[in-house]
Amino acid sequence: MRRARADARRARLPPGQGSECRMRRILPVLDVASIVHSDYRTGNLLYTEHDNRITALLDWELGRNGDRRQDIAWTTSHAFASLGEDGKQMLVCRLLPEDEFSERASALGIDPRKVYRYRVYNAYSIAVLTLGTGYRIARNGKTHQDVLAAWRMGIGSMLVDEMRILIDEAR
Repeated sequence: MRRARADARRARLPPGQGSECRMRRILPVLDVASIVHSDYRTGNLLYTEHDNRITALLDWELGRNGDRRQDIAWTTSHAFASLGEDGKQMLVCRLLPEDEFSERASALGIDPRKVYRYRVYNAYSIAVLTLGTGYRIARNGKTHQDVLAAWRMGIGSMLVDEMRILIDEAR
């Protein structure tokens, strides 16, 4: 993340140093330290098809101690969502409607207002990662993951828009 932030600053992208300080100020106070995956989504889960039981969690390179609500919020990013069969309803991680996901999280005692703050912070974090990585790829002209690089470069502005919408809704 540190390298991506530096690349974003060099590219003169909106998420600069001041933005990160503002984003960190909105985060809720940590009540219980947990192991946080920091990329918790269906693309990093192995699960059984017959009962959808999670059997493994992959790609721990961003893992750390932190707030479990950040992982809950991460799954709600529109970068990992899709529209339902009706073409209107957003599905969290392509699985559940957003309202059903929120109800299940609330049933676990997770405050949706605190998760919302992490949604804003996560949108910022993903934007920095994608825009900074896109800048580095364009500058260096090499990568072994062309499909991932193209996806990352394509969603950067969408993530910045998602962050702006979340901030406007919170006002």
